[in-house]
Order: sequence, then C-alpha cells, then structure tokens
Amino acid sequence: MRGNRGPLGIVPESRFTQSGALPLNQIALPGPAGLWEVDLEQVKAVLARAGTLAELVLAQIGNARSRSEFEQAARIVAWAGVPGIALCREKFQSDLADDMLLAYLRGSIDRKTLDRIRKDLQEKDQNPEGNETWPTATALVHDAIREWFRSTYPKRQSAPPRGEVWQVADEKIREILKAGLLEWREKNNVVIGGARGASVVDCQVREVAGGGLRGFAYHLEVRITDIYDFQNDRSDDPAYDGFRRDLLALVQAGDYGTFAVRLANALASGDPVSPTQAFASFMFAIESAGIVGPGLDWGVDLPMEGTVSYENP
Repeated sequence: MRGNRGPLGIVPESRFTQSGALPLNQIALPGPAGLWEVDLEQVKAVLARAGTLAELVLAQIGNARSRSEFEQAARIVAWAGVPGIALCREKFQSDLADDMLLAYLRGSIDRKTLDRIRKDLQEKDQNPEGNETWPTATALVHDAIREWFRSTYPKRQSAPPRGEVWQVADEKIREILKAGLLEWREKNNVVIGGARGASVVDCQVREVAGGGLRGFAYHLEVRITDIYDFQNDRSDDPAYDGFRRDLLALVQAGDYGTFAVRLANALASGDPVSPTQAFASFMFAIESAGIVGPGLDWGVDLPMEGTVSYENP
C-alpha cells in the first residue's frame, strides 16, 4: 500500500482515519455574504475526538474528494487552530496568536485585542537584547523635532506652527517604520510580524513655562496600521518558504491526500518545519488559494509627547 512514513506511522495516501470526523455541515455553515460561522464548542469537541490537530487534518482534509469538500474541511481545521494552536505553540508564542487568528477568521477585530496590541507595543521588551521599540521611537521623534526647531528657528521664543511640527514628526515616524524599528515584544512579534504603516494623525502644540523652563510641548497621535494575513516574506527561511509553497501547489493540483499527510506529519513531528510554522504554512496555502482571507486590516493610535525648551535669547 502506498503511503508516507512519518510520526503517525504509515499513513496511506488513499485511506485516512475517521477518528475526528464529524459531518461537515454540523460544524461550519455558510453565513451571510459568504462568511463562515462556526460553533467553537463544536470545533473544540471534534478536536478533542481527534486528539491532536494533526489527526484532525487527516480526518477532515484527508477525506476530501472534491474542491468543495476540501474547502469546508480546510475551514474547520483553520477554526480548530484557535483552540488547537496551543498544541503546537512555541516558547515565544502567546495568547495573542489565538486572538488574532480568531479575529482574522471572523473578519473583524475587537477593542480588547486592539488594546492588547497597543499595550504590547508601548511596553519595553524584557529581553535585554530586544528592541525597546516605543520608548526608542519616541526619543527619535523628539530628537528630530528639537533639532529641526533649533536649526530652523534658532532665536524663536514662541511655539512653532503646529503643521510644521506635525510634518517633521510624520516624516520621522515613517523613517522609523522603514528602518524596521517598530516591533512588538519578541513573543508577539512572531504573531503580528511588524507594522506596514505608521503616520501622525493629530498634533497639538502649546506654550509651557514654569520651574525655570520656557518652551513648547507637543502631543502627537501616531497611527500604526497593518494587515494580518499569512503572506509575509519568508525567503530568509528556505525550508519554511518551500514547505508552504509545496502545500499551495498540492491545493492547486487537487492532491488533497498528499496535502493532508504532509501537513499532519509536520504538525506532529516538527519536521521539516516546526508545528507552528506548519500551521502557518497551512493558512498561507488556503489563503493564497482564496479559501480564507484575504486579510484583516487593523490599526491602533498611540500617543507621543515631549517638551522642547527655547534657547536663551
């Protein structure tokens, strides 16, 4: 009998275990406008019956005999990733992985998750070698505003035009983004993968005086935006990039049996990619094939503020 030898033993390409299978229409139903709604408790139940995410892949995707059946099975496995991702979470993963995947599949992100993203970006990384991120970005913007003001208005004893401060800050925050300095703490940066947009959306400037200080204070609102999807550039990791593109090619070829075997074996063994990378590769494949996605837009506003003193006249 033909089959692939892996951590699950000999897995035939033509016969798959039914241990985790439930009728597809009992788990996922098409909702309005083509969206897919699921009962997460049912998904948890079917995952519990399967035992592992790898076994669920074999039970659901392994039995798909048509494109429509594969799409339904793939959506079930994707939803099972919300409670099931813990089975393959690595040391730097966090609960944010579950929250972002859930938001992606639902097509909307709640305020609680956005608040977590905002807080995480603002907090200093506890890893001594990690980026300080927001404190560093705030300092870089402050230095840019101070140097611009003192070179442009060396003798000025009043606040500069608000629009000019806004422009200087906006140019600097975009430069910081381009340099790759806007990152989350390491455990969550692997989830979010960095930001794609950063701009100043509001700027307020006021005079300040007292305690021997004369100058101006500024308050900025900086908007960080991104699209949560599975299309990040992974060319720096040939094994990972090759694995996910192989999965996509199997979807396109309609070879769902081989797809299930290779994905399940990687989920169970961590070979040739880690379990977390295997699940992300699965999501890349079905997103690229148009089964889920195309992505979730999100954005958060974060404050930046500082004070620039006037030079002595």
